[in-house]
Amino acid sequence: MVVPVLVTIVGLLLVGLTFFDVFVTVLHPQAESPFSSRLQTFTWRTLRLASRPLKGRSRHRVLALAVPLLIVVLVATWVTLMVVAFGLIYAAWISIPGAFNIPGQSGEPGLVDALYFSGVTLGTIGYGDFQPLHGLLRLTAVVEGFTGVAVLSMSIAYILEVYPVLQRKTVLAVLLNEETAGQVHGLALLVRYLRGGNFEALAGLLRFVNLELLFLAEAHRRLPVLHYGHPVDVEHSFLRVLLVVQNLVAALRYGMRGGVGR
Repeated sequence: MVVPVLVTIVGLLLVGLTFFDVFVTVLHPQAESPFSSRLQTFTWRTLRLASRPLKGRSRHRVLALAVPLLIVVLVATWVTLMVVAFGLIYAAWISIPGAFNIPGQSGEPGLVDALYFSGVTLGTIGYGDFQPLHGLLRLTAVVEGFTGVAVLSMSIAYILEVYPVLQRKTVLAVLLNEETAGQVHGLALLVRYLRGGNFEALAGLLRFVNLELLFLAEAHRRLPVLHYGHPVDVEHSFLRVLLVVQNLVAALRYGMRGGVGR
């Protein structure tokens, strides 16, 4: 009985660690999961390495797949870990008489059967070919079913949180690109507004950009996957946004200070 108990403990620990990672990644605004962050970094580096032979826009198109690929890999990892974790719990007891009812089973059930039952239960498919008989195993199956629903729901919430932020980044990049006439230094924007005496309009634009940058900075802190957004067109790049804003701030500071400068 020692081995089944130890395997059960390992399965319970893996369930707890996986659910903790899901909780921190999706629901905790002030924490960053070390596991998810390392997984995303590894996936991004792998994608960069795979795209090195490509040139120009072809490479940018491949790197633009980073965010959706990272999300798919992360959700798939959560599901896989949950299936394995609960599978270990079932595997510890599946061969013990009276623990499961498996009609038509030829031979002694093992780990593969336990993983199958775990996957069916997590997905709430419920074929009914495997039936836990012991009370604790029945409770475990019910908990796994609710866990599958919870992981799916939080995965959807995570996706719905990431993509609106990506859209806001793109909108801000396009706006600044149009306002600066495609120039990174942004002097065209200042010349147009200041020569026309549109000081209030310029202040309103800068105020809007400031609020968007504050929102995006907080979103990047809360959702590390946003750091791997790589648009195909440079005009949609968040790095370009930061460069334009930096140059605008420098130009305004120099202009208000006056005098000779670089």
